[in-house]
Amino acid sequence: MKNSDRFSSVVRVLRLGVGCFLVGSGFKLGFDGTRDSSIAGLLTMVSGAFFFGPEMRWLISDRVARLVSGFIYPEATGEPPLDYTLPRFYRKKERLPEALEHYQRILYYYPKDLTAYMEGIEVAWELEDPTEAERLYKRGRRKLCDADRDALARHWQAVCPAIEA
Repeated sequence: MKNSDRFSSVVRVLRLGVGCFLVGSGFKLGFDGTRDSSIAGLLTMVSGAFFFGPEMRWLISDRVARLVSGFIYPEATGEPPLDYTLPRFYRKKERLPEALEHYQRILYYYPKDLTAYMEGIEVAWELEDPTEAERLYKRGRRKLCDADRDALARHWQAVCPAIEA
């Protein structure tokens, strides 16, 4: 380990320690009951947060955001809402690689969504990428239920007649 790496590790630990101390002091001051101590506690906690390095900020903010969103939306699963607006917009503007990327993102979160498979296959075919179209088709055949699988096969034959299903 180089001296500069060792030094930056020590600085990170010191920043974390000072930040935790200030946040803890802010909590202690904030629960005193008086308005002035509450304001001082809040300011101390905020200043303590500035001492956390960038490595810790995202971790802390992500955990706090999940905690708060759990109170506001208790049924939330962490999945983005199913929305075809962006990939369809990209397709309309002939930005096909971005459209295909968004269909793949939809399928990451919703692997049993027939519409995303159908439109993703169409975009891959428009991009003249039969390998990607076939990969999406085969993945859809594995993931979808029987009725959706049959609909996907009919769609495949209509869109990609040159390739055998």
